[in-house]
Amino acid sequence: MRKSLIAMVGSLITLSGCYTLIIQEKTGSDAAAGLDQPVGDVTVVTGIAYPEGVDWNVSGLDHPQARVVMYENRELKVNLGTGESAGVACCDPYQHICCGGHLYSVFLSETETVLSCDGTPVMRLDGRKFLLAIRDGGEKLRTLWENEGGRGFVSLHGEEILYESREGSPFRNIGTGAEGELCFFYSVPVKSSSGMITQYYFVEGSEAIQMDLPKQLRVIFGFIRSPEGFKVLCRNEGNRMNYELYDTSDGNSMMLFPSVNGQLTALSNELPALVHASLTHPVRGTEWNVISLDGIQAADWETDDIATGFTRLDRGVGGVRRSRLKEGRDILVRESVCDTLPEGYSVMTDGAVHISPSGKAKIGLSSRSGGKALLWSDGEIDTLGFRGVVTGIYVVKRNREEEAETIRTTRPTEGRNHIFTPN
Repeated sequence: MRKSLIAMVGSLITLSGCYTLIIQEKTGSDAAAGLDQPVGDVTVVTGIAYPEGVDWNVSGLDHPQARVVMYENRELKVNLGTGESAGVACCDPYQHICCGGHLYSVFLSETETVLSCDGTPVMRLDGRKFLLAIRDGGEKLRTLWENEGGRGFVSLHGEEILYESREGSPFRNIGTGAEGELCFFYSVPVKSSSGMITQYYFVEGSEAIQMDLPKQLRVIFGFIRSPEGFKVLCRNEGNRMNYELYDTSDGNSMMLFPSVNGQLTALSNELPALVHASLTHPVRGTEWNVISLDGIQAADWETDDIATGFTRLDRGVGGVRRSRLKEGRDILVRESVCDTLPEGYSVMTDGAVHISPSGKAKIGLSSRSGGKALLWSDGEIDTLGFRGVVTGIYVVKRNREEEAETIRTTRPTEGRNHIFTPN
């Protein structure tokens, strides 16, 4: 792996008494070392590795000897302990991520949160917070953090607090603006003369816009930016509680699903809208999973398989139907083509699914019996160099000229609202 382009300097800066950023800067020697970086596509795998004899399917992911690892083209590049003595990583599969060719990891103590880059601490925050998004496009990181418990968040540009809310809860479809700033939506409960109501905001960098929505939009699942305004994923009481996308620019709606029992569970962060719903079939009464692409049904199945890592392709959608049953088989969906994945293995996180727009798939598979992890690449299987859970698959395009890194978002854990996010 190329040498880090950033080197530590000795000073610390305190942010409003709450945040401490370890300042970094590029050096001449590090810049010269960039000439030796690999050229072409690099497959990066992140995961949580466990020692021999430990089966995480039985004991759970949290283990004192677990390590967070990152491989580049099968070569181990980062290997971090998850214990308190190391203080740089934890066993939460959604609290480490590859960005800009580096592994960023989060460690939570009882009183603070530490963000590390390849095992070196670069930021400390008071309290326990969870990383929702990170963008490494220059000398300063852009990050979005949510407080433990889901109430309150802060958006940072390096050491600068761009936007903060003590009560708000961000939606998970996070994107970037024209200048590379983080863009997201959030909701916040407020008191009114009629009792508690929910207000909704769109944040771009340090600016926030409150959205004035019609009262008939009773249940809101998320928002998407559109060229004319916003589209709201909701249940509309005025339309017999149908599931729909409401357009704030003209008041028109696109019906997605009829008013059956169920739950919209996922939304992309841009148009055309990619939506997942887990519903009760209106005729047969069975559980019915539907992936909709801008109002057109793109994939569906009548089992309780979990929609994992779905994304838009050049034609249709792709992702994995992850079986809830230990003996069940995961299924790869590419447009209308389904491939059954290896028996005894499963996709554990959305980040372990990488599908290009043309449909080429790389999928990280974790053993259901404690064996070594696998990399499935369009039917070809490679055994990875660790026993444990694959948390992320990335295809990094390496050029001799440095390019700004796009946003990376962590995926929510089971039990938190799942929202489709960029690869």
